[in-house]
Amino acid sequence: TVDKQSARDASLAMPATGSQVVRIRLAVAVIAASLSIAQGFAMTPDEDASGARQAVRQGNWPQAIAAWERLYTKGSREAPAQLCALYFDARQGKFEPSRVTDWCRRAAANGDAWARYRMGLLYLVGLGLDRDIDQTQALCAAAAGASEADVPAGFCLSAANIEKERASQEKLQPPAARSPLGAALSAD
Repeated sequence: TVDKQSARDASLAMPATGSQVVRIRLAVAVIAASLSIAQGFAMTPDEDASGARQAVRQGNWPQAIAAWERLYTKGSREAPAQLCALYFDARQGKFEPSRVTDWCRRAAANGDAWARYRMGLLYLVGLGLDRDIDQTQALCAAAAGASEADVPAGFCLSAANIEKERASQEKLQPPAARSPLGAALSAD
């Protein structure tokens, strides 16, 4: 084994022959060419996103959803917000609470103000998740504090405050007045 190691070390120390140099250069050229061709065929994220945006502008909802989902798998940070909007607006044909909450949660976690607003509304009405006025307030306040001024988060915050006030007033009522039967009896 010592002789094999010595032979290997000696071969590494020897200068490359003309045919070895040609093979190495050819291999480098082939690798460089294949990388160059692959980059030519690969679309940049901006090109992909522009195609998805184009599908949205044209109202081609299945294509838009498919394009944004592909972009999400490629790591696009914009994709969850776009999918949140598309699913929230039921662009695929029907409102699917599980898909809406899934995409809007991802987008809200990325800091998207519209997604936070939409999640706040979902918590306000308890659609696709448990009703939670505190979550509504937190999400809508975060949306209102974002730099995106066009998010109507004030509506969401007002609705949450009204709901909290209604719940407080209801707690002050005697138990008989809170039940449907108690309300029917007090109406007589």
